[in-house]
Amino acid sequence: MLSRDDVVAAAERVLDTHGWDAVTITAVAEELGVRSSNLYNHVAGLDDIRAELQRRVFDDLGRAMRDVVLGRSRNDALRGAARVYRQFATAHPGRYSAMSRIVPGDGSGDDDPREHVAIQTIRAVIAGFGLDEAALGQAEMTLWSMIHGFVSLEITGVLAHAADPEEAFERTLDGLELLIEMFMTTTPTTTPAIAMAGSHQEQT
Repeated sequence: MLSRDDVVAAAERVLDTHGWDAVTITAVAEELGVRSSNLYNHVAGLDDIRAELQRRVFDDLGRAMRDVVLGRSRNDALRGAARVYRQFATAHPGRYSAMSRIVPGDGSGDDDPREHVAIQTIRAVIAGFGLDEAALGQAEMTLWSMIHGFVSLEITGVLAHAADPEEAFERTLDGLELLIEMFMTTTPTTTPAIAMAGSHQEQT
C-alpha cells in the first residue's frame, strides 16, 4: 500500500537521477507506476514533496558533518565539516541541488532551513571561533558561499581540468580560515570541543 514515505522516496530517486527541476508530480507518479492523482492521498502537492526532500537533504548532510566535528574545535572542526560537505555534494549532486532552492512554506517555520541539522552544525563550528552574534551570521554566509561555489564548479565539471583539485580545495579552506579570523572580535581563553546541543531535534 502506498505511503507518504514511498512518495518521498520515489521523489528522491528522481532527484538523484535527474535533478531538482525534474521532480514533478507526474515524474514521481511515473516512478511509482501510479496515477498522479493517487499521490494527493499522501502529500499536499509538489511543494510538500520538495520541502520534505530539502529537509531530508539538509539533515542527512548535517548528521554526516556532526559526526565528524564532534570533539573537534576551530580549524580542525571547520576543515572536517567542509570536507564532508564536499564529499556529500559530489556523491549526491541531485540531492545537493535541493539545498540552494527556495520552497514555499506554510508559515509554520517547520520547513525553515536554518533549523536543520546542517545549519546548526555549521553554526556550532563557527561559534567555536569566539565570534559575536553579528559576526557569526556574516561568517556563516561567507563559509557557505565559498564551499558552495567550489563544489558547484566541481559538480558541473568546470574543475575537471584543474591541475590538482584536492590541492585547490585545501587552499580554499586556507582562505576560509583567514576570512573567519577577520570576523573574530574576541578569542576565548579556552575553546571547547563541539558538543552539539539540539541534536535531539534530529528528524528521521
